Amino acid sequence: SAAKAAAERRSQMMAAKAKAKAVVAKAAAKRAAAKRAAAKRAAAKSTTTKRRAATKKTIAANAKSGGAMTAAQKKASSDASRAQSTTNPKLKVLYLKRAVKNDPKNRRYRDLLKMALAEVKAASR
Repeated sequence: SAAKAAAERRSQMMAAKAKAKAVVAKAAAKRAAAKRAAAKRAAAKSTTTKRRAATKKTIAANAKSGGAMTAAQKKASSDASRAQSTTNPKLKVLYLKRAVKNDPKNRRYRDLLKMALAEVKAASR
């Protein structure tokens, strides 16, 4: 009958519409995913180039400031780390005094020495 045929056509139209909607949705999802991936790649690229630039800068700065550490600076550095790992305040002072003597320009060692001296003073009270 005519009514049956019309209903059939209507259901076919609905199915076609649904299919078209699904295709559009799938394409949109694909585009969004591609956009996200591109953004991710760009972000990764920018950080690596930034990192590379930073390391280049530090290398350049080191070269400018006289390059690698001198033997005395290395000794001072090891003394300072030894001082930080020891629990004996008097030993700490001894190590830091040596570190300051070997690398007088390093402010960190001087500050650590001041603190260690204060610690010894407090302990002796």
